[in-house]
Amino acid sequence: MNNPKFTRFLYDVNDVKYCLLMSLLEKNIDDTIFWIYELYLYDKEICWNTIWEIFYDFYGLYNPKGEVMITNFYNNGFHTIENLITICDNMVQWKSDPRIFLAHQAYKQVYPITSSYKGPVKLWIKNYDIKYRNLLRSLDKQNFYNVAYYLNALYTESKDDIYNIFKTICSFYSKQKGFTVKEGVYEHLLNDNPYKNKIHIVLAVTMYLTIDDSKINNTNHKYCSTEDELGILKLIDNFKGLKVNNVLQTKRIPINNNIYTFKRNNINSHKWTENINYCSWWKRKIEKYNGIIQENTIEFNSSKSSEKFYKRFDYLKDNSINIIDINTVSVDYTKNWTTWIHDYFKDYKNDMPFPTQFHFIL
Repeated sequence: MNNPKFTRFLYDVNDVKYCLLMSLLEKNIDDTIFWIYELYLYDKEICWNTIWEIFYDFYGLYNPKGEVMITNFYNNGFHTIENLITICDNMVQWKSDPRIFLAHQAYKQVYPITSSYKGPVKLWIKNYDIKYRNLLRSLDKQNFYNVAYYLNALYTESKDDIYNIFKTICSFYSKQKGFTVKEGVYEHLLNDNPYKNKIHIVLAVTMYLTIDDSKINNTNHKYCSTEDELGILKLIDNFKGLKVNNVLQTKRIPINNNIYTFKRNNINSHKWTENINYCSWWKRKIEKYNGIIQENTIEFNSSKSSEKFYKRFDYLKDNSINIIDINTVSVDYTKNWTTWIHDYFKDYKNDMPFPTQFHFIL
């Protein structure tokens, strides 16, 4: 079993990703700021990659200008938490849609195809390489569950693979469906976009090309954070009165739902000192104050260093409010993935034949 990976407040990193997603879908900017900052302090690149994944899964379909905004922030070296908050603030305002997310889950988990293709092959399909035949048949029928399956079978993480797959898909929409596909669009998205999951981009564009242009959001985006939003960061960073040593006990209780399996179920100990070994953020802070973690205890090279550490982080106060209490996620044990989709996306007519007990993976 792999060791857990904890963030600053000793949340499992995957749980943080899920909480960030839920806060965005619920349009709660305060909670969103808390979770994006927790992920940012854990690992900046993982944080940016998560934002890209959430964007393409839920917002890329109707908000294509968002791709330009996020790319500009990233490529111009503006990797700050303030810019990530600005991106999240825009996402809260945007229309979300689950179709790319569900197709992406089908790609990740590789469930069996829903139907095989029989009968004569259409003449136009014979103009393409035979290995793309089933992918093209799935595209022609708009069966994105099967599209995900065949993309998984075709893609081997080779650069040539991704270019040829994307070129074939764009050719299909241009020649067989009569859509306008700009020349070189796939080179731009695959070369200039810093998001590493290129097959996810391919899947997103594949579905984007099917929607009605009149539904696309072409409004300008917000490009800076507000003072109130930045004030939340200061509140989160203020360790005065923060009972960090009680976080595991109060927030690592075994919980689960029928949508996403929380990693905290696997945590056996509620002792803070027994879990900070799995948190790179705390390791760095302890080392800064000339301390080391040995046998589930913190040892400093001097009493002065120890005093400075505890004074800075103030985590032993017993009579203070724990900010973590404010940032929890409600769990409904009765929901399965179909009721979850219906609750958050009431206009979406589900066409993904996942089993009832299907769980999302991040």
